[in-house]
Amino acid sequence: MSTLDPNRVILTGENPFIRLSASDGAENSTDASFWRILMCPTGPGHVLYIKSELTEGAWRIYSDNIAMARWLQTTVQGMLNSETRCPVRQVRRSGLLLDRARRV
Repeated sequence: MSTLDPNRVILTGENPFIRLSASDGAENSTDASFWRILMCPTGPGHVLYIKSELTEGAWRIYSDNIAMARWLQTTVQGMLNSETRCPVRQVRRSGLLLDRARRV
């Protein structure tokens, strides 16, 4: 018998995902997964997982709540893409996350 409770909420929030490529069927030039979490076991926050030519093809993670980003890595995001288990860079909560991430 499973101990999984399908009625238990583990997080609330948003997760827009974008993939860019030069043409249909071509390899992705950019993969980006942005999370805006309102509630999870490690608190609210924002995290951007991005892999592109701008990151030299490596996954980069930017977050204003490192504990939340790590929790996502071991749960939902980790199930979606195990390659995103890499160091997290701290960004300030004020302003747009993407603007801050570019400056880090």
